[in-house]
Amino acid sequence: MPDIADSDLDVANSALHLIGAEALTAFSDDSPEGKIATSIFEDTINSGLSGHRWRFASKQRTLTKSSVDPTSRWDSAYSLPSDCVIVSAATINDARIKYDIYQRKIYCDATSTDTLVIDYIFRPDVVDWPAPFKMAVTYSLASIFALSLARDGRLSDVMGQQSLVHFARARHIDSQQQTTRKLTTTGYISQRRT
Repeated sequence: MPDIADSDLDVANSALHLIGAEALTAFSDDSPEGKIATSIFEDTINSGLSGHRWRFASKQRTLTKSSVDPTSRWDSAYSLPSDCVIVSAATINDARIKYDIYQRKIYCDATSTDTLVIDYIFRPDVVDWPAPFKMAVTYSLASIFALSLARDGRLSDVMGQQSLVHFARARHIDSQQQTTRKLTTTGYISQRRT
């Protein structure tokens, strides 16, 4: 049975194998492969995570109010968790609220007694990635490696197209990981009857 990519290095090596390049023994390898992998790996992962509200990479956290309030427009500021890639929602008493993000802080209208909870995307370990997401990231990396290492634009395009296909499949599968939301139609029906 083939090895399963269960580490960052395994994913990078899978992408390198797709374009026929040499595998890395570590990200610190003093080779073109190592230098490119080190410079693009985390940004490629975070880019993939930012593109969808992934259920496998979602967390909730209660935030603590900052001691320094915003200058204008908002009442309160809260520091974002260090593992936050992108915020999906902010709620107070289970009600969604409006917010803005400035320099790793979330600004909103909240009082000192309010409890702010955010839903956010974080960067999970590779072993916790579902296979479709892992394949999408692998092809995304392979597209970059094909252009920067192999200097082959056509191969890069092929890998990029495969990445798009796998990300679409991953999003479809991931969207099934929650209860189906019921569409409220009472407003529409009452409007039609008048």
